Amino acid sequence: MMEFVNLRFHLNIFFDTSILMKLNRGLKNELKNSYLLIGFLFDFFIFRPMKIVEMHPENLPALVTEKAAENQSFRNFIHALPSKQIDFTLDVIIPEVEKNIDCTQCGNCCRHLQPGLSAEEISILASKKSMSNEDFKNQFTAQEKGTMIQYMTARPCVFLDHNICSIYESRPHSCKDFPYLDEARIKLYWKRVMEFYKICPIVFNTVELLKKEVGFNSSSA
Repeated sequence: MMEFVNLRFHLNIFFDTSILMKLNRGLKNELKNSYLLIGFLFDFFIFRPMKIVEMHPENLPALVTEKAAENQSFRNFIHALPSKQIDFTLDVIIPEVEKNIDCTQCGNCCRHLQPGLSAEEISILASKKSMSNEDFKNQFTAQEKGTMIQYMTARPCVFLDHNICSIYESRPHSCKDFPYLDEARIKLYWKRVMEFYKICPIVFNTVELLKKEVGFNSSSA
């Protein structure tokens, strides 16, 4: 295993880090074809197969409480790491976590979040309820002070049917983009990440795998 870990290290040194900083994270498919990723993939998937820690949302509150001190230490730990290292590692971890977790067995995001809505999205959602835009806004939305953004107020969401979104193909962009883990320089938004860590198995498992991959020693937390 050490040979591949060293390979990954030397490939990271070899590539111009300024180029990596300029890469759009939407180009991760191209990045996966680069030599930079070879050592990482051998190390991460062959020698250390990914293990999902927790798939059941009902178990998250107890785990979050248990890991409170550890997570504070990890927050301090990652702030000392380069943003590009964290982003790059997450680009590999996230698809594997998502592949192993079925959101239709959860629905927690629809029970806890209040997604922002554009005027066009309000119109679409109103039509799903056979309501006028104004009636829909008055009954199901509020306006955030300062930003003036309209957002859904009902929790759980009025479109949640058991664990499934009844308007999945027409859901707002805020819902489509959740849990927002693919943003560049994600560590700058770590407070938000850890809020979603409390409710979303994808975020919880991604953070737990990130701890292992970046060498965080949880026993010293």
